[in-house]
Amino acid sequence: MALCSAVRDDSYSLAEFAEAIASESGRKVVYQDLPESAYKAILLKAGMSEELADLLSSSDAAAAQGAMDDVGRQLSNLIGRPTTPYRAVIAKALASLSV
Repeated sequence: MALCSAVRDDSYSLAEFAEAIASESGRKVVYQDLPESAYKAILLKAGMSEELADLLSSSDAAAAQGAMDDVGRQLSNLIGRPTTPYRAVIAKALASLSV
C-alpha cells in the first residue's frame, strides 16, 4: 500500500485519496497500484524519455516506502499551523471546478 504525505500532517494511501475524490465528487474513482517496472513501462509507452520514466517510477516507489513522510511535522512547525487535511483540499478543489 503506497502512503503519501508530501510533508503533510496526515498521511494517506493513494487508494484512500481516490476514495476521498469519489466521495466528494459522487463519481466512481479507482486507484490501481502498479509495480515500479509496470509504471515505468507505461510511461515509456506514452513517449516519456527513459531517464524521466526512471526518475518518476523510482520516486513513486520511494514515496510508497515512506520517503515523503514527515513524522516530525516540519512544515507545520515552519508555517506555524497544522497543514490542511487532504480531504479538505480535495473538497475545495472539486468545488472550484463545480464537479
